[in-house]
Amino acid sequence: MVDAQRGDEIKAFLEKQEQKLPSAVILSYSDSPIINTAISIYNSRTQKLGIKFIPKVNLPANFNTDENDLSILLSNLLENSLQACIKEQKKGYNNLEISLKIQHNGQQCVISITNPCSTPINLDEEGLPRATREGHGIGMVSLKMFLEKYHGYATFTQNNNQVSMFLYWRNDISC
Repeated sequence: MVDAQRGDEIKAFLEKQEQKLPSAVILSYSDSPIINTAISIYNSRTQKLGIKFIPKVNLPANFNTDENDLSILLSNLLENSLQACIKEQKKGYNNLEISLKIQHNGQQCVISITNPCSTPINLDEEGLPRATREGHGIGMVSLKMFLEKYHGYATFTQNNNQVSMFLYWRNDISC
């Protein structure tokens, strides 16, 4: 279309593609646009569902962890948290909240996510939640790949109908 200089068709195509993008205001949480986008999308989605979302992000500008890896991981983990909240809403629970904390201190990085979940989680031999339905588990595959690449570890706990995920890795691997 560009080569044929068909401006009206190009404009129509771009407008159609733009409609497919999530309607979220991109907020600044870090110096990484892709990480900001991932977090902002979940901020928007939770607001629309009446779920409180509390993100606290402390990442430096000179961050060695690949921002694509981290944004994919965050998207998968936040999607799991959001789906857990949606299940709780369907059970009639209100005042639901997802807490996200990303902290960088020197060469150490930590992510913690807490969300409501009254259904007992089933942990595998590595201590990670196991998918109970076919077609699920992409988030945990993403997490395992991240942990392997960055030599990190993760723990999941469940207390008082709250699931907490804690992820640690060292930020000393050049990407």
